[in-house]
Amino acid sequence: MPRLILMSDLRTRIQRRCDKESDPSVQTPEWNALISEQYGELWSIVAQTGLRYFETVATYTTTGALYVTEPSDHYETVDVRRVYPNGTRSSLSEAMEQEVAQLQGVPGDAYKYSLIDDRLYLYPTPPAGQVYEMLYVPQPTDLSTYTDGSVVDVVTPDGEAFIVWGVSIKAMHKSESDVSLAVMEREAARIRFS
Repeated sequence: MPRLILMSDLRTRIQRRCDKESDPSVQTPEWNALISEQYGELWSIVAQTGLRYFETVATYTTTGALYVTEPSDHYETVDVRRVYPNGTRSSLSEAMEQEVAQLQGVPGDAYKYSLIDDRLYLYPTPPAGQVYEMLYVPQPTDLSTYTDGSVVDVVTPDGEAFIVWGVSIKAMHKSESDVSLAVMEREAARIRFS
């Protein structure tokens, strides 16, 4: 179950933690940018654990072309699968470079794939009308433009602490305050969260 917090509440908690509730040296857009930056790090921790928390799926119907364009928000690939007409699925394996030369341009049912730049190549090249799925983790959400009423999923209480302490470090550093306690607390939250 997600842990959802309003952006305004998250920002207020951070400001209180670093004693900057009425400090004009950091304006709301900068607070939001700092939160977004720290949230990106939290997102990466979740993605790198192998948990499927942020996973989504892109579905492709082939046209006979050598490749399809991967999603513009692609961060990490979880799996590439063929979807058969009866609804069953089978995972493709990632092609090694030596295999690409042998399979590229050869027509047939794909059982290998490779990601090159922003393209998903299927090997052999499947005919038009086959369906494939790419399960992937998208890029972290950019929170810098979130409004006060927007909801942020901090995943767990430790995820919240990681964001609060992480942003506090950056804000306190700006005013040359001692950040040693905040660094210890952020790292403790990172360990618990991971």
